[in-house]
Amino acid sequence: MYNDKNLTILLTLKNRSMYTYRWMDYANKIQFPFKVFIADGGTDAQLTKVLSEKNNFRNINYKYKHYPNDSTNADYYSRLADSLTNIHTPFTAIAANDDFYLIESLRQAIQFLNVHSDYSACGGDVIDFHVLPGTNYQNESSQGAYGKVSLPGKKYAAQHLTEESPFQRLENYMLGNFNLVLFFAVHRTECLKKSKQILSALSPGELTSANQLTCYLTIAQGKIHRLKSVTALHQGNPQVSFGRDTVQQFPTPHHWIQRQGWLADYLNIVKAVGSIIADQYQCSLETACNKFNQIRLSALGEQFIRMYYPQFRPFDSSAEPELVEWIKKSNEFNNIVRFLEMKSCDCIDHSSELKRFSSTDLAQKALKFNQLGEDYFKKGDLENAFSYFNKAIETDPNCVIAHNNMGVYYWNEGKRNKALHSFIKALSIDSEDQNTTKNIVMIYVHLGLHTDAIEICQSFLKKYPNNKEFIEILNELQR
Repeated sequence: MYNDKNLTILLTLKNRSMYTYRWMDYANKIQFPFKVFIADGGTDAQLTKVLSEKNNFRNINYKYKHYPNDSTNADYYSRLADSLTNIHTPFTAIAANDDFYLIESLRQAIQFLNVHSDYSACGGDVIDFHVLPGTNYQNESSQGAYGKVSLPGKKYAAQHLTEESPFQRLENYMLGNFNLVLFFAVHRTECLKKSKQILSALSPGELTSANQLTCYLTIAQGKIHRLKSVTALHQGNPQVSFGRDTVQQFPTPHHWIQRQGWLADYLNIVKAVGSIIADQYQCSLETACNKFNQIRLSALGEQFIRMYYPQFRPFDSSAEPELVEWIKKSNEFNNIVRFLEMKSCDCIDHSSELKRFSSTDLAQKALKFNQLGEDYFKKGDLENAFSYFNKAIETDPNCVIAHNNMGVYYWNEGKRNKALHSFIKALSIDSEDQNTTKNIVMIYVHLGLHTDAIEICQSFLKKYPNNKEFIEILNELQR
């Protein structure tokens, strides 16, 4: 038997407010049966105001907590760990605001975990979908949240890891190409708390290592059950050509291993997972670490083979006919599609509130702060320059020029990673901003990543073939 009160959804937020309004509106409409804890690490004051007033979403049993803005990955890890201390149900599932969970699948997971105490997590497959740009369904304020749904038929299969040996489970997981579908599973809250506390303590430098660590710890603590159902729908974004996630946070394996601090993160992960295994399975820490290290080194070799020889990459092509059949029969899935495609939401309309917060007045105020920052920067007063660039971003998080200038400030201070993050943030807002694109090219050249720099120039010139500055830069790079 399942009990809806035994599960909490941890909804982690970082801006993208329209997606949050959409998530809450849908949950409110269907009378979402599980508890929700919202951990907001963003900067949208209007969103905080709306979520703090629970009468706006009377059909959701939720708690809301606003955290200081996540300026670093360490802040994000700390927010996750702290959020879980506020959750007291036996089971937890983590969601982003572009994810939709399927209620019946969550109930199946609760029922399974209630009966099988040696399992740390349980979940089904995940389907990727896109909201098409430029359709009649979208309006100025939708920001890609509403529109015609495109289902590419891409299904990410969960893994069934039922071996008694934690080493065998970890090895089979890694041979499955580091499958991240486990993030969408229902977890035992105590296991998840332990994993996120370790993650916060170790604070890996980028999200690839962080995600792998979380999955390893979950698998080390217990078996994983795969349901014969779809647990979640995840919205992909095929339009983003530059972004923090793809360039900095989720690098290719080649660039990932070359990252400064990678070796320290690698060794910390080995020790953390080895420690969990040694404690639970009564073996020495040295034995556990050495065995896990051997498995991981072998898996990393496999990952490089898949990168250079894509034909060896496993995929679930046989699932596609099943997927089409499942979509035809799933009322939940079709209800979500109808919700996303409707021209006007019959729930609370927050678009006017969002427009007020992102009004022209605030945008103009941010530009004034940015100009003051530029003036101080030219005078060599970097402290005040940083302060005003920061004020501009806090006033209007979508101020591209302020993010770009913050990147220039960090680069001048020798803080390469922070500089790259600021430039990528600017491009995630406006992927065609010429100054920011040029700055990213210059950073890549400085780092010796000439191939990446050339690819960015070529991509920019496809849109603006007559741009003389980028033609000159590309010619110089290709000499």
